Amino acid sequence: ITDEAIAHAIETADEEWTEKPVAENMREMMRSLNMILNPYLQYFYCTDELMAYLKRREKTRGEEVIEVENSLFEKYKNPDLNEKPEELSKRGGAHYSTAAFHLIAAIENDSQSPQVVCCRNNGAIPTFDDDVSVEVTALIGKDGAKAVPQPAPAPQIRGLMQAVKSYESLTVEAAVTGNREVAYQALMENPLRPNAINTRKLLDELLEINRPHLQGTFF
Repeated sequence: ITDEAIAHAIETADEEWTEKPVAENMREMMRSLNMILNPYLQYFYCTDELMAYLKRREKTRGEEVIEVENSLFEKYKNPDLNEKPEELSKRGGAHYSTAAFHLIAAIENDSQSPQVVCCRNNGAIPTFDDDVSVEVTALIGKDGAKAVPQPAPAPQIRGLMQAVKSYESLTVEAAVTGNREVAYQALMENPLRPNAINTRKLLDELLEINRPHLQGTFF
């Protein structure tokens, strides 16, 4: 029923992406790739349209999340709270608690049950380094997660995956070493970055804003 599922995703794209230009672009890519697209791919496949939409909003997503969390924390102060706060539906990750219970149960009972988790690649996805983190189906047991091997990604999606993974890997290296140049190289690997000079300015600004949290590294 894969073809039916993809056709349904294309047909109902307006429900996933309420901004019409964004939905149309994502629908176009789903037709071309014959795949159901992760919502985050909107940033890469229709960058201009999404930026225009975000700039029209009064608040950033980060500001909205802070407000939601502050409201949740206030409610959690009440020891008599016995129902799910409505704010949770606005926070995202609504089913993470269920996933966590399944994960704990699989480890405790060594059930080797298949679950989608972030784990070490170890050759599961060909063309990616063994030591990178990947989000894939893995067998969960008392020894942790073992990624299920799968075919190499097709070239039309592999390029974006490799670019983003390169950005992530370099970001980890920069965080561990405090190397400013590696942090710059990480940003330059991200497909959404501006030109080289403006990316340098962006890094300088980010590091300065976060100076209190960096404990003397990068400077």
